[in-house]
Amino acid sequence: MWRRTTIANVETLNDTEVWEYALPNAGVLNAVFLQLRATNGATSNLGNALTQCVNAIQVVDGGRILADLTGDQAQAVTLVAAKNEPRSVISEGVSDVQTYQALIPFGMKLYDNDVGLDLSKLRNPRLRVDFDLTAVRAAGATGFVTGTARISSVLLINDGADTPSPSSFLKSHEIKRWTTAASGDELTQAPIDGPWAKLFVRAHKTNVNPDAVLTDVKVTFDSGRFVAIDELTKWQADAFALFLGRKPFFHFTAFKADAEVFDTRHGSVDNMSAQALIDTNVAVLATFEAGRPTINLNVLGAGTTQTTEDDIYIGAQVNNPYKTIVYDFVPQGLLSVDQYSRGDIVLTQGTDAAAASLVLQQIMDNITVQ
Repeated sequence: MWRRTTIANVETLNDTEVWEYALPNAGVLNAVFLQLRATNGATSNLGNALTQCVNAIQVVDGGRILADLTGDQAQAVTLVAAKNEPRSVISEGVSDVQTYQALIPFGMKLYDNDVGLDLSKLRNPRLRVDFDLTAVRAAGATGFVTGTARISSVLLINDGADTPSPSSFLKSHEIKRWTTAASGDELTQAPIDGPWAKLFVRAHKTNVNPDAVLTDVKVTFDSGRFVAIDELTKWQADAFALFLGRKPFFHFTAFKADAEVFDTRHGSVDNMSAQALIDTNVAVLATFEAGRPTINLNVLGAGTTQTTEDDIYIGAQVNNPYKTIVYDFVPQGLLSVDQYSRGDIVLTQGTDAAAASLVLQQIMDNITVQ
């Protein structure tokens, strides 16, 4: 039977730590659920979402990588796998608790008996979280409070008498990370050792949509013998909506005065609202571009602008959540690649100095480690 087992329950983390947990050598692992939390400082914590403190989430067996994602990449994978927005709390407010949630899938769906990570075939499987509370801001009054980081994790595992015997598992892993140039193509030789399920293309730069950073995508095999994708990236702006049946919706607590800008760290916005959480102020969205609203904050009834920071609730329907573009090969029955000798991903660059990465989900064989 499938069961959920807790392996960490609000366990204290050091401000900088590579946290590890030894996974069992029995059963089939369907998913890892992860939650982190930390407390903002007594003054503020501007532009410092907890996801930025997660350098890597990995499942490894010795030198073999079975999953490998950054904090932001894992959020995009979670949105697709759970068909719901991660229940992460992003706030800049004084002494607020921020949370980060992620789901690392090893099956094509929850409770999948056909695809999953067979732990019995591994020698020393470990879950690893590389975490740095000071990655963006030093710990203290204007960052996270030192010593407040906590981690919780749950495994969805089947290790009973009726444990399935899947021949393969879903591997989610980063295959490329680079800083973009203002023009030219970025070529990545892609793995062809297992069928492709999804490709995630991420490009983060403040005030720029990802489809302006990377304008065109082409996926080819054997020098054009087969072209799987050849299109403008802007055509996939609402691709995440196909998984949810609606536009993804996110909410935030900004800590801003009048005419200040808040970065949601997402792509373009279809609808957005703002509300001051102190009833003596009124918040109005002046402009929003590439997921960054400028907020007009006024003193209620006074006709004057508010120059003191206030907690402001922001809700937004977004395209390209986490500045990510997703390509889904599952509806066509996966993208088979083993008949080719080489695969290439070519991305045309349109904006420089963006943090770009590629994440590939593949179906890989459960191989017994000798």
